[in-house]
Amino acid sequence: MTPKFGDWIRGVFASESNPRRDGMFVREKLNSGRLNPGKWWELTDGKGEFWSYPPTSCIAIPYEGAPVTPEQIAQRDAEWEKQHGKKG
Repeated sequence: MTPKFGDWIRGVFASESNPRRDGMFVREKLNSGRLNPGKWWELTDGKGEFWSYPPTSCIAIPYEGAPVTPEQIAQRDAEWEKQHGKKG
């Protein structure tokens, strides 16, 4: 199952000191060619850094303050649209 934009993902093989261990899901991409072909998940730290993990080495993680109810999700989306404009 592909996560949704903004879901927090952890690379299970990354150490606790690795700054790219946890990230927000951006998109799924398909690499073709001879080197690392297949599906990869692109993640970000929200500060401009992006990296990719294969889905088989990732797990979804909750984070403190994560919006879990539909009301909290709607509030998060409204705040985002207020700052950045309409999504999509």
